[in-house]
Amino acid sequence: MAIEIEWKTLDSDSEEWDHRRVLYAYVDPYTDQLIYLGMAWHRTVKQRFRDRDKNALRDFIVDELGLDSVKVLVGSIWMEGRLTRQLLSDVESLLIKRLQPTGNIKCRLGRISRPGMRLECRQEWPHRRSRFVDIRPRIL
Repeated sequence: MAIEIEWKTLDSDSEEWDHRRVLYAYVDPYTDQLIYLGMAWHRTVKQRFRDRDKNALRDFIVDELGLDSVKVLVGSIWMEGRLTRQLLSDVESLLIKRLQPTGNIKCRLGRISRPGMRLECRQEWPHRRSRFVDIRPRIL
């Protein structure tokens, strides 16, 4: 299954703040280092940015990273077939597992795999690595 993710940096008035069923990323505005990857399904990107469950992440960004702002990107999914919540979650977890953003806790160590899933991040994707393939975990 091939999936393309088109990433766009948001301005304060970008319409993508109101999008659902997308990925989003918080990026260091000075270094372009990926800080956090998330998904917005039932709630908008703006709602996820303001949610109370992100208070600890905001504290980490300010207190530990010394940043007073982040660059926000939205990743729109392009694929054949229907995008489900579980599939978007699997895409998110593969990116987190492979890239290990400092602000993400879940999916860094383990995740459920979807063998054969291939991702390509395009446009304003900040990381040098842009292609990812989900493989079946090896059993030792």
